[in-house]
Amino acid sequence: MATKKTRLTADSEAYEQILSQPGAVKASDIPAPVGIVGLTPEELEVLNAFRARRDNPAPSAPPAGINDLVQAFVSAINQTKPVDKAKPYQRKKICKRCGQDHRENIRLKRTWFQHGGIELRPELFCNVTLELLNRVKPGVYLNGLVQVRKRKDRAYDITWAVRTNAQRLRVIDEASRRTGLGQTFEAILTACIDEFNDPKRFRGPEDDD
Repeated sequence: MATKKTRLTADSEAYEQILSQPGAVKASDIPAPVGIVGLTPEELEVLNAFRARRDNPAPSAPPAGINDLVQAFVSAINQTKPVDKAKPYQRKKICKRCGQDHRENIRLKRTWFQHGGIELRPELFCNVTLELLNRVKPGVYLNGLVQVRKRKDRAYDITWAVRTNAQRLRVIDEASRRTGLGQTFEAILTACIDEFNDPKRFRGPEDDD
């Protein structure tokens, strides 16, 4: 009685003899099946779609509930954040006279006096006025109505006739007419600067050539 090993060896030798015969068909020569026979076009389309999803799986998206939970956490964190207080250098410094934001403190280049003895303190003026004072030079302006003199202590003194209302209005009206800035101290300073930069423009017929 032949053993199991002997029978397997005999079967293998018989199979090899069959494949060695001319015209024998090998398993490698059989083409792979293109499709499954007997399926309708709709069933075949469903099968191809299933195969496509299997071969190219889409990245898994988080459930809708997870997104809502994340948004709730973010909103809660933002609500519990402490309020950012403005730093001293970030606070707006609104001028009460001109309504502008003056975060940069402008200093006067020299001390200023008015009418011979009244000191013009910088804290009483806005940055616009301080900039104009730094640009004014000594001289006689507005047809001799305004005088800017340099004192011995290197301070500047600006003066005009103020004994009567008519004298004061004459200076203010002339400065307002030239600059269009109204009856203000800034108009007088601007008129002095303009006349110093372009004296021929404001020279009258009675002035010497």
